[in-house]
Amino acid sequence: MPVSRRVHNFAFAAAAAGAVALSGCVPTQPEPTAPKPTPASAEITVLFLGDSYTEGTGLTPDEVPLRWSTQLAQQLGWREINAGCNGSGYTRPGLRCGTTYEQRIALLTDPVPDVVVVSGGVNDLGASREQIEADVAATYATLRATFPEATIYAVGGIYYTGSERPEVLQFLNDAVRDAAEREGVVFIDIGEPLLGRPDLMAPDGLHPNPEGHTVIKDLTVAGLVPPHAVNAG
Repeated sequence: MPVSRRVHNFAFAAAAAGAVALSGCVPTQPEPTAPKPTPASAEITVLFLGDSYTEGTGLTPDEVPLRWSTQLAQQLGWREINAGCNGSGYTRPGLRCGTTYEQRIALLTDPVPDVVVVSGGVNDLGASREQIEADVAATYATLRATFPEATIYAVGGIYYTGSERPEVLQFLNDAVRDAAEREGVVFIDIGEPLLGRPDLMAPDGLHPNPEGHTVIKDLTVAGLVPPHAVNAG
């Protein structure tokens, strides 16, 4: 039975740059930098590859430990490596890191993760469908080749405004699902928990607040498969 569900994060710009981050803008000749592991002690190392939501953009410094990736790692007792980068995506280089998801993978091989979680896609909505398909496929092919023994989760991109998921985001999520099936990745579609929920958004209106991050964490945990699955309650 083919597995079909998987996910990822790195460092994002300040909340003032949040609107630019979600538009997928690229900085001028940035210096790619390797992410720093989040201190933790655990046998299982989890790499989160993603955008501003993974990085925790929009949270205050005191709230950053409440971002969804950190909550998830703490709940499961995993060591977190957060490679979320503001403005980045499958097709878009990040504002500070200057890399797409695929380009960032080569910087994330030490330590080798046991679990990889990739998340995002909103920054790619301005790309052509051809580019989305090609870059999504390349990202998961590179992840599987780089981490052949890891369990990989791909979390579908989530939107933050309006009343429904944009058609192009649905196209991207479908491309992620297809790539996940080809590469033995677990795909998790967590839906659109932020739409119509201003109470889950930070003051910038673009990123989730701690409560929004908890919702994202809970939906992601619900999509994990054995041996990572968590019993409800």
